[in-house]
Amino acid sequence: LNHPYRAVALDIDGTLKENDAQIPESILQEIIALLEKGIDVAIVTGRGDSVTKSFVDRIKRRVQNPDILNHLYIYRENGAFAYNIGTGEVYYHNLLSPESKKTIDSLLASIPKDTETWIRDTSRTLLIKNLDERARILQELRQKVEMENPRLEQKLKVVESGQFIDILPEQTSKAKAIEHMASALGIS
Repeated sequence: LNHPYRAVALDIDGTLKENDAQIPESILQEIIALLEKGIDVAIVTGRGDSVTKSFVDRIKRRVQNPDILNHLYIYRENGAFAYNIGTGEVYYHNLLSPESKKTIDSLLASIPKDTETWIRDTSRTLLIKNLDERARILQELRQKVEMENPRLEQKLKVVESGQFIDILPEQTSKAKAIEHMASALGIS
């Protein structure tokens, strides 16, 4: 852990853990070691609150000095919602406008009723396990969003990640979340 870094940003799926496994203990200990050195750590994920809460609870149970949690940031829901674990301060969010929510909900009316769907203030997420069905729905939603965007004040995009399809504000991304963190910390 001897390095010149002031901040580290990590994704959960495929980086801190594989598939549905838990984040290994050794990785949790490495993150705590970074925090103890005063290095800011951002967890940037497409996941929602349940996954990030589990991660945070595991970290909190292992730290000796709770003040180090002031260096831990969570950017969840593809970077749309960010907060500091130590202070609890929500310092960034990119919520769907009421108009965008209404538009998305009308677009989803044609999706099979048995599709698992998460409705958040930041996005709508679909879980579609069948590859052919997912490809069809993805194409259909992208076409519909492209048709709707010219009339919307808040532009939307459709993103695929594994078995998930997200509809979210165009300005939402993990990369923008990392840019926001760097700017907030004065890192260029």
